[in-house]
Amino acid sequence: MKKTIKIVELNVNQRGRLSRYLNEKLLDYVDFRTDVLILLEYNSLSVNAKAFEAKLADKGFVVYKSNNGTIRSGYVFYSDNKSTSLDDIPENLFLEVEINKCKYLLVAVRIKELSGQLIIRRKEMERLLSWLLEYSDIPFIICGDFNNLRTDTIEKEWNLEVLDKLLQMNDLLRCTPKKHNSWGVSKKANSDEFDGYIAEDHLIISKGKNIGIKPKEKDSTEEECLEYSWDYLKNNIKECEVDPVNKYGEQKINVPIGFPDHAMLLAEIELDD
Repeated sequence: MKKTIKIVELNVNQRGRLSRYLNEKLLDYVDFRTDVLILLEYNSLSVNAKAFEAKLADKGFVVYKSNNGTIRSGYVFYSDNKSTSLDDIPENLFLEVEINKCKYLLVAVRIKELSGQLIIRRKEMERLLSWLLEYSDIPFIICGDFNNLRTDTIEKEWNLEVLDKLLQMNDLLRCTPKKHNSWGVSKKANSDEFDGYIAEDHLIISKGKNIGIKPKEKDSTEEECLEYSWDYLKNNIKECEVDPVNKYGEQKINVPIGFPDHAMLLAEIELDD
């Protein structure tokens, strides 16, 4: 019997511990049917973290944390947090889960180097993939913020093309919404049409295993089960500063710390027996 898993991933933009308060309005935008909720840049020392997590528990989620991020799921998982003294490490959480009597490795990840040394971002991904070799006998479900540049950039160390080549070498497939982007938000002038500049948030799955993107209906497309949502920002735009209209007819949105600066990634995957 096939099993559908609903995944939501969001960077909550607490930037380490610069933000001391978790925005509880976010929970209003999480479908109660969600199986896995991944929150990145999550500060578990926030003043209202216990109350925030209690509300998630009321929704049926079990909380697992890494040192720098949090992943939540309605399933009972056990975690295997990776650690090393080297600098080129991503922020991540590995969870081994059994669904329909089959094992899967669920990985929440954020490629974290932000000083502009793009080669370190690539090394972070290479380090993550080397860890995955320890679990080569089970399928992977990876989701997170990869801080990648576009393919059509002069920067060659870390863009979508480099990411895809690394994934192909490890028999992995990147699944990214084809409509819109997930970071660097702007909106069309005099409208509520939002978009980002770069697609940085991705779902990555094992190729050739019993896992795949699930169409919601028989004749539906991949876009209908894999999308970026800006609904939270649209409904709370008053909390942000909006720049004047530029020559492209757009207005950049300046998002404050503690307010999500990425689109919410929504995905449905189907697991076979």
